[in-house]
Formats: sequence, C-alpha cells, structure tokens
Amino acid sequence: MKLQIGMRVRIKNNEKLFNSDANKIKTITSELPDYNNQRAFTLDNDEDNGIWLIEDFVENVDYPNLSME
Repeated sequence: MKLQIGMRVRIKNNEKLFNSDANKIKTITSELPDYNNQRAFTLDNDEDNGIWLIEDFVENVDYPNLSME
C-alpha cells in the first residue's frame, strides 16, 4: 500500500537509531521531496524531528497486512 498523509506507522524498535521514538506510533503529516530517490516523510507535524523513510517503519498500523511503498 502506498503510504499517504494521515496514515499511522510504527517506528522500528531500535533505540540506538531512533532514541525515544523507537517502537512508537506516529502519523504521516507530509510527504517531502524525494530523498536520495526514496520517499520521505514528516511525522506528527514535527519538522525538527528529521526526515523519515519507509525503511524506518515496521508497519502501517492502519493496514498491517499490506506491504508499504
């Protein structure tokens, strides 16, 4: 399923990479221009929290059985 604004995603459970965001559920609030030919997102309207890529997510919480693209 193609990720869209408003969908909720779970961040990978890796505290070393994601600190306090590890394993949390966040909402996609904007899609950013391609980042090294990958789709990039802002989560929870927090532009200061960096750029998020699909590889940072474990699942689409709203559609957990579908692969993310």
